[in-house]
Amino acid sequence: MWRMLMILLAVALAAAACTSADTTTTPAPTTSAPTSTTTTMPATTQAPTTTTTEPAAKRVVRTYDVDGIEVVVMTEVEELPQRAELIEYSTLLIDEGEGPMMCLGPYMTSYPPQCFGPVIEGLDISGWAEEANGIYFGLRTVVVTWPAVDDRIQLVSESEHEPLEPVFAVELPEHCADIDRFPSTKAIQDYSRSLGAQSGGLYVTDDGTLVLQVTDDPEPHRGALSGDGREACVVQVSTTAAELLRIQDDLFAQITGADYASSRSVVLGVTIGNPGGAGGRIEISVLAADLDTVEAIAALVEDRTVLRIIGEGVLLDTG
Repeated sequence: MWRMLMILLAVALAAAACTSADTTTTPAPTTSAPTSTTTTMPATTQAPTTTTTEPAAKRVVRTYDVDGIEVVVMTEVEELPQRAELIEYSTLLIDEGEGPMMCLGPYMTSYPPQCFGPVIEGLDISGWAEEANGIYFGLRTVVVTWPAVDDRIQLVSESEHEPLEPVFAVELPEHCADIDRFPSTKAIQDYSRSLGAQSGGLYVTDDGTLVLQVTDDPEPHRGALSGDGREACVVQVSTTAAELLRIQDDLFAQITGADYASSRSVVLGVTIGNPGGAGGRIEISVLAADLDTVEAIAALVEDRTVLRIIGEGVLLDTG
């Protein structure tokens, strides 16, 4: 069961970099150059060799290894930037009279809808947006400057709403591709609960297959779930679901803490998914998956290798 929370944090770090010499910020730690793989959508995690194809607008999904952290983002550039400067994002915009807000993450589907996000300067949505009770709102694809300064960003361009495909694809493990019939969902869930500390959790692939993760040899577990021509998809991971849950709860507590909000606010919005995600990683979605953001999150955990950071915005080339 997915446990998702949307956190909107202040942009003090961005403001300090751009407007104030008095605010103390924490610089991102120095990292080795990340390796990357590039694929067409859906994305796959491969060995760090590079093959490139070019979908529309020369954007590709790239998977980077940043000192053990898996970073998945749609981008025009080959190298993960230290700090994103231009972001393309398809989302809801809401203007309550102070300028259109770019909604980050989930929004309330009331009428009119409600959300939180920075105000886009230089954009008038009244000509095409829907109106209710003096509030204008509508879906749009925008290119904006980043990061926000005093909760404001600048419009570079706008266009009709073009939903982006999911950046991270949850594919069926290769060795499970030849399985014709799987055990029932209930059978796999019951078996996973019976494993106790050996369970690495469950996840569902994009084709609806339920995958069991274990921390020991997967073969006995495949055998235990086999029968009547059915075979389970079982993979081995290094961290138990219980440990991932502990790390996730600790990470969430730190991100919502005052110290992080005031000094590590390069992370404007983040969604923490369920423990036991694909590959035994905690999945965190951010708007701009640049190195500053990655390192700000990495500083909050002891083991970087449990993190998968997914960029929701497209990182654009500023050259």
